[in-house]
Amino acid sequence: NAGGNIPAENIKKYTDEDATRANIFDELYYLKTVVQPGDLMYFYFAGHGDIEQDLSEGEDALLLLAKSFSKNYLSGSEYIELDKLRSYISNFAKKGVNVVFIADACHSGAMLSGGSSGKERTLHALEETWGNEIKFLSCQPNEVSEENTKWGGGRGIFSYVLEEGLKGLADKNNDSVVTVAEIKRYIESEVARQTDDAQNPDVRGDLKREVSH
Repeated sequence: NAGGNIPAENIKKYTDEDATRANIFDELYYLKTVVQPGDLMYFYFAGHGDIEQDLSEGEDALLLLAKSFSKNYLSGSEYIELDKLRSYISNFAKKGVNVVFIADACHSGAMLSGGSSGKERTLHALEETWGNEIKFLSCQPNEVSEENTKWGGGRGIFSYVLEEGLKGLADKNNDSVVTVAEIKRYIESEVARQTDDAQNPDVRGDLKREVSH
């Protein structure tokens, strides 16, 4: 409900063993055939991001899926290369689709093969502009995304505050529309406040664009 009045058939949710590379890219490929200029498309990834240690240069940032290997990621297949995802997102933007890209990644407590450098390089790659998309990133490159039972019974602070904001708490002028500027102010201030400035989300894009109503 946080996205507004979106028909159920237009929402695809993949979790745990269903969050496979095949399912995700099949859906992106399908969307390429049906989206029209002016459509609103959300892509929300919640999980871990890292680099492939065997690659020291180039586009090596990866979003790791549930069945990803714990190291030597490219030996398996359950990951999303950011450069490949960027090509999809930029093509949607070129078609006039309004893309909202949300990455709730780099959670605390994750022991990834790339270490702190891997998380930072992944977040730096996510910060880059891919097209005319709106981007919501859960934290800065030198931070981790915090989780605790005090947020929604056991959630990440970023997703909890983002959802509450999109549902209406960010709508400070009470016009029943949440713009990028409103959600940016809300999640940046609330996440920083509730984590004692340990986590600071990054919001980028056209501040006047509507993201929820």
